[in-house]
Amino acid sequence: MTHRIAITSANGEDVDPHFSRVRHFCIADIDDEGYCLVEFREAPPWENPPGHDERVFDRILELLFDCEAVITGGIGPGAATYLLRRNMRVFNAPGEVRDILNTIIQRNLLEEEQQCR
Repeated sequence: MTHRIAITSANGEDVDPHFSRVRHFCIADIDDEGYCLVEFREAPPWENPPGHDERVFDRILELLFDCEAVITGGIGPGAATYLLRRNMRVFNAPGEVRDILNTIIQRNLLEEEQQCR
């Protein structure tokens, strides 16, 4: 089964450090055999200062309508709870995109009911 996920990443190589400062999402399709980076999507603008803004969270969910999970380098409890309550899995995983995607595949994390990694 193919899973579509969004990664907070401007370059497709490194996960951006915090969800509330995201400017771009890298979209990836994952299955048992590997992953493919599909496209980049521009995040909606954050109010100054960035932080917990449910209007922006709603726009992000609209932007990621076809994704089932988000990978980010850091996320606050309010944003994580907001996404989880709307059936979006959240992986708190700083590092390189390829390493994180490979770990998700190897550990079969999208097939399990595990959230907030």
